[in-house]
Amino acid sequence: MNNGIMVEQFGDRTICLKGIGKLFYQEGYPISMSISELKKKNIEVSIFHVADECLKNGWSAKTTYNKLKSDFEDDIDGNYYDLISLEKFCYAEYKEQREMIFQYLFGCTTNDVRNGNTQPINTMKSIVYE
Repeated sequence: MNNGIMVEQFGDRTICLKGIGKLFYQEGYPISMSISELKKKNIEVSIFHVADECLKNGWSAKTTYNKLKSDFEDDIDGNYYDLISLEKFCYAEYKEQREMIFQYLFGCTTNDVRNGNTQPINTMKSIVYE
């Protein structure tokens, strides 16, 4: 499952940022199965990024939320999905979506960084300059 999958390290978390949405909308590969397979390798999947891929592929907020929710309901591995945050993300304006992604990845807001929290900047430097 390496075709187009992008994974990055954020502190002690390894997160899949790209490719799962495309596998879902192009190949019909269930998101819940991708999540389960990556979980076996200690890689978490950013549901916000999956939704973002679908939205950028032209799906409406309603279609994106409903298809992902439906896929998650079929999850036989019992993974937890925050459907409230997913729905909020799908219907949010682009700028708010970026903020939600930032908070998910770094555990702080962009305002926190403006006010001196350098952890996200240090994390990004380690990704970019490795």
